[in-house]
Amino acid sequence: MDITQIDSIIANGDVDALLSIATALQDKPNQKEAVKQYDPATHDIMDKVKRPDKLIKNDKGETEKIVLVARIPLAEQRRIVDIAASFLGIPEYAATPTNELEKRMHEAVIEIMNDNKMEYQFREIVKRTMSETECAELWYAKALAQGEKTSYSDKYKIKLRVLAYGLSDELFPIMDNSGDLITFIRQYIVKEIAASGNVTVVEHVDVYTAENIYYATKTESGWSFRATESITEKSGEVVTRNSLPNPFGKIPIIYHSQKEPEWAGSQTLINRLEEKVSNHADTNDYFDSPIVKAKGEVSGFSNKAESGKVLEMGESADVSYLTWDSLPESKKMEQENLVKFINQYSMSTDISLDSLKGLGSSLSGVALRTFFTQAHLKAAENEAVFGIGVTRRLNYLKHVISILDPTLAPAKSLQIKPVFTYYLPKDTEGEQKLLIDSYKAGVLSIESVLQQSPIVEDWENELARLTKNKGTGFSEK
Repeated sequence: MDITQIDSIIANGDVDALLSIATALQDKPNQKEAVKQYDPATHDIMDKVKRPDKLIKNDKGETEKIVLVARIPLAEQRRIVDIAASFLGIPEYAATPTNELEKRMHEAVIEIMNDNKMEYQFREIVKRTMSETECAELWYAKALAQGEKTSYSDKYKIKLRVLAYGLSDELFPIMDNSGDLITFIRQYIVKEIAASGNVTVVEHVDVYTAENIYYATKTESGWSFRATESITEKSGEVVTRNSLPNPFGKIPIIYHSQKEPEWAGSQTLINRLEEKVSNHADTNDYFDSPIVKAKGEVSGFSNKAESGKVLEMGESADVSYLTWDSLPESKKMEQENLVKFINQYSMSTDISLDSLKGLGSSLSGVALRTFFTQAHLKAAENEAVFGIGVTRRLNYLKHVISILDPTLAPAKSLQIKPVFTYYLPKDTEGEQKLLIDSYKAGVLSIESVLQQSPIVEDWENELARLTKNKGTGFSEK
């Protein structure tokens, strides 16, 4: 599909046709099912049709009692997403400006990131994409309030809005045959106060192209585009349009997506684990209260409140408790295997204290890196997904800045790259010992040791203090 076909549909004002075509062009996994799996309260194990309560019937087949079964949902999907997002981390934005303009451009990009609290927004973007399979960033210009200022404009600041299925947004990216985004459609609802004072739900559709932005609203009479007036440059006449010109000439959307939710390879195993854990809970409910087993004639039984209890039993009679000694080994093994395979097939890592105990008493850097190898391999795969989106964001922001401040246009070529550092617990003691040993062996200078030390914040001042004290603080080589 090309942009001329989309423009033709919009020109006819047929929003329903536009949404129908946009829906047909989508190739997405079932988002509703993914969201259902992500929320423990909506898991299959909680469905009374799929896991019904037990009916106790009499000899006539009539229901005398309903016994509620255990339903224990496990938040494994959330755990998998949280761990994957945490190990990916928040990227830094590396650049090497070669002149003053490039330095200002870099500072302006970082300023926009900080103003929009990007280190927190990015984590939400990652988690929503992993759980809902898509998420989008909508960037827009907002007029500065009195007293506000930015380094790149005296009129506007650049703001971000996160769009996602879980935020009541339906997203429809439309690509051309080359895979480039040519149109982005957002469908959503807004609660508005009508003239009568009642709260009504109004459906909206926003359409973004490189040239124009369209805003449509659905009323009782159907869809209608917001009309705007503009003055033509040549004749000076006022022209009514059903769109706003895109001020930046690029679609202001950064679209993130993945083919399936993060836990897709483990979903069947999670269902099974929830079933086994729930069944185990039912068994515990049955056996955790004492059951007395009697053999022969028992003619008297003391009350609960009596002390010095006496049982009257006939000859050869016997009374004992019916007990369930332990979970059968096969059931225990299955549950352990399910947990292992859930982590394995989702490339997740069990970071519980019990797992860390297996590393021994000394958590060296090598042991930690080995333990988290699988999590880091997954982080590398996720970097390939989200790194593309972050790079597009950086390029878009440079483009916008160069329009708001034309003096920075020559700096658009500045290369700013996202740098991800995968999460790894620090072995501070081990790192420091390695640096000191390297210094003693003559491999590192004192300057290098202080620069790389995990316990030194200002290495130059620390070096000055050591020099003043006439020593390095280390024993002689």
